[in-house]
Amino acid sequence: MKWEYQVIHLNVDNSSSKSEESSNPEAASENLKGSLSTDFLKDQFSEQYQGNEGSEHPAIQLSKFLNKK
Repeated sequence: MKWEYQVIHLNVDNSSSKSEESSNPEAASENLKGSLSTDFLKDQFSEQYQGNEGSEHPAIQLSKFLNKK
């Protein structure tokens, strides 16, 4: 008998998505009331603000990992 895992992602925060805000330097600059410019944030935190177009959702990644084990 083989088990297959399904991981379900539930977002219980009704406000705007935190992942979208965390990858948006414009929103971060607004949250800081302009104390750090968008260009500065992109330059200093390039790893944080790089695009994630090719990556899968973390729930899918976890499901694949568990199924391999």
